[in-house]
Amino acid sequence: MIEPLVTYWRTGGLLMPVLACISYGIWFFYLRLRSQALGMIRVPDAFQEDHLESIGRDLLLMSALTAAAPLIGLLGTVIGMVTTFDAVSSSAGRAGDEVAAGISQALITTQCGLVVAIPGLFGRARVQRLMAHARVRMRECAIRLNVRLEPLATEHVAI
Repeated sequence: MIEPLVTYWRTGGLLMPVLACISYGIWFFYLRLRSQALGMIRVPDAFQEDHLESIGRDLLLMSALTAAAPLIGLLGTVIGMVTTFDAVSSSAGRAGDEVAAGISQALITTQCGLVVAIPGLFGRARVQRLMAHARVRMRECAIRLNVRLEPLATEHVAI
């Protein structure tokens, strides 16, 4: 069961470890951002701006990794096609095998680049929705707090 995966991985070429690292980074930032966005309401008012800034930085990194994944896949496509054209131009007897290997590498890295990027796109949208919801909840809490404290403030001024 593992052997076909290893073969698939090796066929993808040198960029497969890069795509694996990008995938790890996307999932790391998604899970971290998700927990931060869900916990945003519990952050004291004084730290909310810092918290939002931290979330914004992580979201930017996640977005960059998500954008990089298909580009790395495209780079793998170019490398695979160069291998294919080198094989076609050579007069060696194994040109057919080399052409197939080059095309396979091109397709696998393209596929993996897209597979890595798609969850990043959905994850980014989910985190942005969570943040928007948290901002609305924080505004509601601030309004409710002001409504409750306003009578106390007017009583204090009247004394």
